[in-house]
Amino acid sequence: MVVNASSPIKSVADLVAYAKANADKTNYSSSSASFQLVTELFKQTTGAPMQIIPYKSANESVLAVISGQVTTTIADAGSVYNQIKSGTVRALAVAAPKRLDDLPDVPTMKEAGADVDAILWSGIFAPRATPPAIARKLEAAFIKIARDPDVTARLKPLGVEVVGSSTEEFSRVLAADLARWGDVAKSANIRVEQ
Repeated sequence: MVVNASSPIKSVADLVAYAKANADKTNYSSSSASFQLVTELFKQTTGAPMQIIPYKSANESVLAVISGQVTTTIADAGSVYNQIKSGTVRALAVAAPKRLDDLPDVPTMKEAGADVDAILWSGIFAPRATPPAIARKLEAAFIKIARDPDVTARLKPLGVEVVGSSTEEFSRVLAADLARWGDVAKSANIRVEQ
């Protein structure tokens, strides 16, 4: 979660207080449903009123913060890391279970007082009719690639922690996330289509 570097908002608590005092002009940019849901969870847990302003890409979403068009955004580390380091945005918190190694001074949302913990994942899908033997070979190949130290090292600066799990493990994560984020979407009056 970042704000413009010149913003008077210096912490998550400042953002919540500002939003409550300025509900009519506090907004956030979002470039995907994932970031919108994380921000909606933030709003639900803190009571901070903010209006969404949708953007087509994470870079546009961050540029909206830099230009002062929006109050804040939640974006992946890869989209904001250079702006944080260059001082054009101020990082308030990371919505992860632990601090990022490359941003050790930025607290987690929980450390900052907001009960928000979000892990965004990516997966590789195959058509349902893929023969099981082929699916197992693809799974083994992708797990091997995901756990390759060079791949892991290249993704780390982007805030990506490679897990590489089985289809069964991924199915459990997917089911749990659908339930959790479905509840957030319902509370925020966001229509979800499956």
